[in-house]
Amino acid sequence: MKRIILSGPSASGKTATMLLLEKMAMDEGCNIAGLICSPVFADGIKIAIEWKAACAGAKAGILAQLASDAAGKTQGRPYIDGEKLNFGKWLFDIRELDKADRQLHESILLAAGADHPVLVLADEIGPLELKWQSGFYNSFLEMDRLGAGLKLCMLVAARPDISEMLKIRWPDSQIVHLEYGKARECASQIHGTFCQFL
Repeated sequence: MKRIILSGPSASGKTATMLLLEKMAMDEGCNIAGLICSPVFADGIKIAIEWKAACAGAKAGILAQLASDAAGKTQGRPYIDGEKLNFGKWLFDIRELDKADRQLHESILLAAGADHPVLVLADEIGPLELKWQSGFYNSFLEMDRLGAGLKLCMLVAARPDISEMLKIRWPDSQIVHLEYGKARECASQIHGTFCQFL
């Protein structure tokens, strides 16, 4: 069992790194599972977040959309407004969050029971999970329960402040710092770590 935390600020290329790793693993026939959340841009502005299962071609759904009153909003306490979870400048679709959490949770459980090494991607863990017990919280709890001896490599993307909290929570984890524009190099480094794990 190995935990790797991919640490990078917003827009540094965490998702690009995950997508590159997904392609590398698929090209080599490695076992990969998990969840990838990709930004959606319009006129250079991030307006939404899509999610998909790792190794699935099509996007599964829209996880969150930029709130119409997003300018100047800060992350306060999340609150439910109908079928949306309002958190900072984002409106999360509660049904999509639940589907994505179930997908990631199932991926972790299947990988934990596998008799061959599996790379599980979790893009990404943040304050919703750590502070508010929301978002991908069931999957996050499962990540906590993973024990030594499993043939599983868990890769979790997080911002630097969250990465430090995760390192405290998982002292045996390794942090890989992502520099802007270095997604390919970072993906190669993590891929090499996973290959050593095989």
